[in-house]
Amino acid sequence: MNFGKLRLGCYCAAGVLLVCLAACLGCGTSLATVEGTVTFDGKPVESGSIVFEPADGAGPSAGGQIQNGKYKLAGEAGVMPGKKVVRITAIRSTGRQVDAASLSRGTVEQLYLCLRFSLAEQLATTSPLPLLLDDILVNSDPGRGPRMARTIGQVAERQQVFMFTCHPWVVNMLTNEIPAHVIDLPSSRASA
Repeated sequence: MNFGKLRLGCYCAAGVLLVCLAACLGCGTSLATVEGTVTFDGKPVESGSIVFEPADGAGPSAGGQIQNGKYKLAGEAGVMPGKKVVRITAIRSTGRQVDAASLSRGTVEQLYLCLRFSLAEQLATTSPLPLLLDDILVNSDPGRGPRMARTIGQVAERQQVFMFTCHPWVVNMLTNEIPAHVIDLPSSRASA
């Protein structure tokens, strides 16, 4: 009997067993770790964001920051397996300041909404409060509105969000983009 081949066989079997055990340790979560490098014109993207959206539009999106060309989505920030549409936004550092007055009303409202999200996230570490939003998407253009709705959905995963609107198209946009619970209130106009 050749003990060298037997020992090699045992090592191979042990290696396969270790790989199977390592794979099973991640079986408790359905989220996959995704990491990589993002370049533009052969150079790493300094700063930006990456979002993985379900190709069929069903299910949650996942995203994160790009720093020095690298990104990693792992653990709770991982990506559900399946076909995805990947959206990358790169931020160029030009040093040029842009006055908010030169932006459209919808863009300014979205900028301030992001600031509110940031402030709410900081306050939530000591005293979590619900976030109240009143017709915040009414001036959004058709391209940015659904993306902002998904951003609101991501915030709602960490903090309670109440959104008020009198516009049925905003309700439709929200319910198409995120799992929102809609409460339709009766009109405040008294009928005579």
